[in-house]
Amino acid sequence: MHLFCFGYGYVARFFSKRLLDLYWKVSGTSRNQDVQSVSLFNYDKVNKDTLQDVTHVLVSIPPDGDDVLERYGSCLQNVKWLGYLSATSVYGDHAGNWVTEESETKPMESRGENRLRSEKKWLNSNLPVHIFRLAGIYGPGRNVLVDLRLGRAKHVQKEGHFFSRIHVEDISNILFSSMQNIKPGEIYNCADDLPATQSEVVTYAAKLLNVSIPEPTEVSLLPDCVQSFYLGSKKVSNAKIKRELGISLIYPNYRVGLES
Repeated sequence: MHLFCFGYGYVARFFSKRLLDLYWKVSGTSRNQDVQSVSLFNYDKVNKDTLQDVTHVLVSIPPDGDDVLERYGSCLQNVKWLGYLSATSVYGDHAGNWVTEESETKPMESRGENRLRSEKKWLNSNLPVHIFRLAGIYGPGRNVLVDLRLGRAKHVQKEGHFFSRIHVEDISNILFSSMQNIKPGEIYNCADDLPATQSEVVTYAAKLLNVSIPEPTEVSLLPDCVQSFYLGSKKVSNAKIKRELGISLIYPNYRVGLES
């Protein structure tokens, strides 16, 4: 089996470790091509020969740079599975209520609008596309503990504003399970069991490190690109991945994840 990753980023790196242990061939596109065991290419230099024996594809390129379908779609007609990494920003604001894959998508900012547009493009491609709407991704080297140590963690207090999160290892399990349960056109929320406010998470992390909790920050004082994350409040349901993909989360909430 051969997985090709358009955008060999954080999720792809963790996912590829699992597949390499199972003797898969893994390749992809990246500006950083100094990675052992994985064949990486300049995005502009991928061609039909590069993709000739590819059986599975993971797309994690942001929407503003995603012309994979237009450029390479004709070379992907024989793949068995294609995963597109989207985001829960497509749901927009649901006033802190739970959202499922059937909930209305009403993105409130350009990031979510672009994600939704890309989802629809891929779903209309006639390829075996599976959409994964990722909550806030964290894991080794990318988490609030690191941010606290580096002095860049923000303690944003916005009453009743919920975020959902997902550990990168759990994302890997979800993707792998989907490969064993191929259902083109399906959409899956990827989130843990415990939506929480940003304040709860940074407070817990500070206690784990035995450091002072950063001073509270108003949303209005954050950079515009960060403020957009606080426009919509929702709790993301993961019932479908448990029901249809048999997922049992390794890190069911941020406390377990940060303690690890």
